[in-house]
Amino acid sequence: MANEIIIESVALGLDSGLTMTAITPSTATFAQETEQDGSFPSDDFDIIISNVDEIGLVNEGDDTQFNRIYQWKPSFSTMVHKLNIVLGTALNVSAYTSGNFSLDSVRVVVTENLPDGTLRNNIFDKTIVSGLGNLTATGTQIFLLKVKSDREFKIDSANVLQIQLITNTSLGTGTSQEGLLPFYCFNTTATNKFFTNSQVKLHLKEIVKN
Repeated sequence: MANEIIIESVALGLDSGLTMTAITPSTATFAQETEQDGSFPSDDFDIIISNVDEIGLVNEGDDTQFNRIYQWKPSFSTMVHKLNIVLGTALNVSAYTSGNFSLDSVRVVVTENLPDGTLRNNIFDKTIVSGLGNLTATGTQIFLLKVKSDREFKIDSANVLQIQLITNTSLGTGTSQEGLLPFYCFNTTATNKFFTNSQVKLHLKEIVKN
């Protein structure tokens, strides 16, 4: 049992205290980025098919940067052989007056922390640029991304894996919401299409102490 690889999925964006804004994928501008030369492996996702055309954007309120920390605590001391984070993020301009709005990038910071919150290990800190242009009217930008750990790492059973998600935007004059899509699709067409959820997927192996 100790030599087996265990795969765990951790859902993101389940914060009940956040604001949820309804957005319409079929009228949004999409961008998709990975760290693998444009490939986006489907085996990293839990997929369903649906024709819904309204999804929720969880955010921290109007005109406020999204900056949230999620934690996962292992059941045992473990070696993490693979860590993939797949995210749907968005910027929604609900009222426009002037200037340029853009979801410029998303920063993902992963650390191992002691129970009191003290940093023990920096695993990675990456900023992924969206390549999206500017919104000069009301509308929505959706940025899909996948980031991964560049190395294996250990987590003690007493510690926590911490994932911090930060949106970086340019805001004109108006009203906007930015944040995470807990559930999202991969294209704009208002028909049956693939959906998945924002998640962390970990490939683990228990560390057995002799």
